[in-house]
Amino acid sequence: MSMVELSAPYPPSVVKIVENLPEPVIPLSIMEGWTEGSVFADDRLNPGVVLVWEKKGSANLFLCGRPTRPNARMLAHLVEDTIIPACQRGGIPMSTVSWDAAGWEGFMPDILASRPPVCDRMLLYTMNVSLTDAAKLEALMTPPQGYEIRPVDASLLASNDIAHVEDVRNEILRQWRSLDDFVSRGFGYCLFGYNTITTWCLAEYPAGNEISVGVETVSPYRRQGHATAASAATLRECVRRGITPYWNLWTSNTASKRLAEKVGLRQKVDYPVVYFYHNEIDNMLINGNAAFRRKKDAGAAVRWYNRAFDAALDDARRSGSMLSRENSRQWWLRTSSEAYAAAGIPHPWASCLPDS
Repeated sequence: MSMVELSAPYPPSVVKIVENLPEPVIPLSIMEGWTEGSVFADDRLNPGVVLVWEKKGSANLFLCGRPTRPNARMLAHLVEDTIIPACQRGGIPMSTVSWDAAGWEGFMPDILASRPPVCDRMLLYTMNVSLTDAAKLEALMTPPQGYEIRPVDASLLASNDIAHVEDVRNEILRQWRSLDDFVSRGFGYCLFGYNTITTWCLAEYPAGNEISVGVETVSPYRRQGHATAASAATLRECVRRGITPYWNLWTSNTASKRLAEKVGLRQKVDYPVVYFYHNEIDNMLINGNAAFRRKKDAGAAVRWYNRAFDAALDDARRSGSMLSRENSRQWWLRTSSEAYAAAGIPHPWASCLPDS
């Protein structure tokens, strides 16, 4: 058996299995047609396994169904033969994978045999809009002096003389099929001043009466209250419309966690994920970095780095990887040097390290 791509309208059995995910908003948005993606299953009417693939953004993969070895083999073929090549052609560097049932985590090494993943966790925050006092959000909407809160609407998006408006358009197009779709179904707010957008908080993935929300602040304006004001304005709009917001973040992102709690969101679930890079050398590098930074295992980090640097000696394999770009290569040489030093091993590319 093999996985086959489904098309809308999706059978209720497929929708039901997807709803079991810890964070089903993105795949449901794909199935409603607002977000670009594909839905695969082993059987259309009675699926034993379903995979939803977001084709933009971070190329998120959502895995549902029975965690069995035959299902893992089918998924491995789909990822290896279809998803990774398409992401590489599209210039998408990495994917995350989340799943609906205990047992899938143990099959990740089989499903991602060619790209060993890094294990991590994510937090999902939400709020009950029917019980939320809009006045509390409005109290957080006072912008810093010289700035105002503006809706991210058609007029703003059509402007070409505002700093960072192109960043906002690009962010929308990472999740939505088009700017017109965002204007018709989405919403968001930004902070604007001195002809500059400093922060934007956008509705990203709509599904039924729920929507995922994301926020971004230009680095010089962080920790100055910009993100709080924009986020509170967008959440107030969720309350006004009766739409349940979801805010997804990595457990290591303490700044996003503090912001979510400040604007009244509450944690709903803490769930496991894995992530991997589509380029084989890049995937070795991030495994080395994770082994050293998170697991404090210098020996394992060095083994990953050795594999990456050895592979990079081949011009064809190096092409397209982070080691093919000068600035990125120097960054990885500096970063990996800490792991080699901790392991008491001379760096094999020491002669390429930049002067300190």
